[in-house]
This record gives sequence, C-alpha cells and structure tokens, in this order.
Amino acid sequence: MLTALATLVIYNIIMLLEPTPHDTISYMVFEWSQRHPTVPLVAGILCGHWFWLPRKNRPQLGPWVLLVWGLVFAGLDWFRILPDMPTFLPLVGGFVLGAWLWGYQKGQRK
Repeated sequence: MLTALATLVIYNIIMLLEPTPHDTISYMVFEWSQRHPTVPLVAGILCGHWFWLPRKNRPQLGPWVLLVWGLVFAGLDWFRILPDMPTFLPLVGGFVLGAWLWGYQKGQRK
C-alpha cells in the first residue's frame, strides 16, 4: 500500500513539473467529481467507514444495503438522471452512510 501511495505522489510531482496544465491526479479526480457525484459519494463512504468512532451495534444488513444503494446511485449517475448538485452533498451523505451502515462495531477486530 505504501508503494502505491509513493508511486501516486511521485507521479503527481512529475506531472506538476510538466508544462501541460491540468494533468495531475488531483485535478483529474476534481474534474470527475464535478461530473459524476458517485466519486465523492464513494470517497465519503470510505471516510465514514475508516474514520468514524466504533459503534455498539450497526444494522446487520448494513453493508449490503449500502452496496445496493450505491449501485442504484451509480446507475442514476451513469444514465445522467441525477440532478446537478454541489460536490459536498454526496461527500457528506456518503460519510454518514459509511459510518452508520458500514462502521466498525466495538469489539470487532480492526
């Protein structure tokens, strides 16, 4: 994992030094998140899962509900049915969903 992260950082630095504008990974992710709300939704879900405090209990089918809901959202995004929305809405919504439906339980191995 550290090798992949180091590779991404090195690639991003090299692209910053190139004269071509807007070719860094950061800018590409920004552009994708502006066009496809699924990108910030997935980022929010992962952040909610990773960084929220452990709960005493979570819904038993939480991860499956989250998977189905995410696939429906991605399908609506794919077919351009979703309305235009600020990027922070799916990001914050994903964070809440990731923490509530997929958060760690107390006593669960981390």
